[in-house]
Amino acid sequence: MKRDGSGRESGVSLFEATSEGTGGAPRRGTAPPAEPAELTLYAPPALVPRVLRRWRAIVALGLAAAVVAAVFGLVRPAEYRAEALVQLGSGTADLVTGTASPQDDLDRRIATETEIISSDRVRAAARAVVRRDLPPVEVTQQSTSSLLSVAVTTTDPEDAAGDADAYVEAYLQLTSARARDELEPAIGVLRDRLANIAATLDDLQALLADTPITTTGSDPATDAIQARVDNLLEQRSATNENIDRLEGAAAIGNLDVRSFADAVAPTSPASTPPLRLALLALVVGLVAGGVAAAAVPLGRRRTGG
Repeated sequence: MKRDGSGRESGVSLFEATSEGTGGAPRRGTAPPAEPAELTLYAPPALVPRVLRRWRAIVALGLAAAVVAAVFGLVRPAEYRAEALVQLGSGTADLVTGTASPQDDLDRRIATETEIISSDRVRAAARAVVRRDLPPVEVTQQSTSSLLSVAVTTTDPEDAAGDADAYVEAYLQLTSARARDELEPAIGVLRDRLANIAATLDDLQALLADTPITTTGSDPATDAIQARVDNLLEQRSATNENIDRLEGAAAIGNLDVRSFADAVAPTSPASTPPLRLALLALVVGLVAGGVAAAAVPLGRRRTGG
């Protein structure tokens, strides 16, 4: 502030007067404005010494977390995981057509069978097999194959293997019932196809019987009809074979699904060992302690106003 001739303050600061005299720019030698304290508080040169000064508290926090994790790992019962394998075949539609299953059809079927194995209905049937409650089942596809892994995790290795096999047995029993329901319509489709083939054969054979026999050589029209008859005879034979196969599958309740491998009792637990838990907790505790040590001064400054 400046004072005028009467001794009163003129209301113009020294900085403003200096700026006015130099076109609005500060004079040479004027100190730049200081950075906010909150920015310098988090600069790396200030962070590292602050964290190092609190290394005892950081180490103590890491060790405490490691001890708690180790105790938890020792007190917690060990868990064992056993898995059985189920193989899916071509399915009803492919038994009817006699063609290989496209990959998208296989993926859709695997997704459907996975939901069925994980359903409450299969779990209830598996519970009836072992006569006790069962843990949830985990169903996954083995890579891109038609194999499904049916896995169970529990605290007893023998129970884990028995429970996985019980899920597979219950699923196969349900599949047998589904096979009869799904194969009967497929057999009906093939029988209708067989009836159409038989009717067409009768018409063609009647046409051949009415065709006069020529003595001058082969007749192209007659040869074409005979070729069609031969082709239909082959189709009739293949259709009869498919009907026999489906009727046999329906009789035994087979939907082209089978158990590929039984579960084996695991010899080592699947849960994380206590030592590994302690090491992970130690690392997490040290990192958390370092972050807390770096953030404490900022919290104190803000709470202090």
